[in-house]
Amino acid sequence: MSLMIIKHSISETIRGAMPEEENAKKFLSQNADQFVAVEKVEACSKLVTMQYNGEGNIREYIMEMSNIVAKMKALKLEFSEDILMFLVLISLPTQFGPFRINYNTQREKWTLNELIAQLQDADANHQTIPELSPSNTEETPTNSFESAKGSELLIAN
Repeated sequence: MSLMIIKHSISETIRGAMPEEENAKKFLSQNADQFVAVEKVEACSKLVTMQYNGEGNIREYIMEMSNIVAKMKALKLEFSEDILMFLVLISLPTQFGPFRINYNTQREKWTLNELIAQLQDADANHQTIPELSPSNTEETPTNSFESAKGSELLIAN
């Protein structure tokens, strides 16, 4: 009787995908297992597809990724810190390319907190360097050089 009530309270579109079971307790445990599997897939896909867009605090971004890994641990799906650090590094934009190369060439691997500190420094340094664009660059003649005193040396052809 309880199984009929449970099945009746579920939408028809979902009910068709659920296993046929005669026992309410087994029915509920099978459905709980399916939802856990769905949660694992959603958490994994979110973690793998995350991209840092350069806006906001990079520390908060990494902590969000770490929080997802912690939730996955509760679902009995564990990621090592090395995997998390790899996912953080590949989710960074191209402006962090030199940082990635530097990290990968080191013999010592950093902890997650060290990575956060290094990335915050790299992000702060990148933000203080003005981007070169056609509007803020001056064209200099190709056949002259400016000396330290401000005079111009012309090159004879």
